[in-house]
Amino acid sequence: MLELQGTRGLLLVYGVGAALGPMAAGPVLERYGPLALALVNAAVLGSLGLVGALRMLVRTPLPLGQQSPFVPLARTSPAALEMHPEVPATHDEPPQAP
Repeated sequence: MLELQGTRGLLLVYGVGAALGPMAAGPVLERYGPLALALVNAAVLGSLGLVGALRMLVRTPLPLGQQSPFVPLARTSPAALEMHPEVPATHDEPPQAP
């Protein structure tokens, strides 16, 4: 249930940002021109980074006993394995559609 609460919170923040972001950025762009788009993006990303840094400083980390090891997963399609040089080549024909 904890994962659902986090997902609900993220969806709420996304929805509020999607609704209010263009309304807040529009007047800034109208007043300062199209080059202000980079400044608006920098302000938004800077504020996200600041919130993330503050959360890392305020929250206490999990004890080592409750942490799980990081397991990297390869997120590729089977087509990428065909290009890998260490995978043996197969000459099987794909099944033909009737």
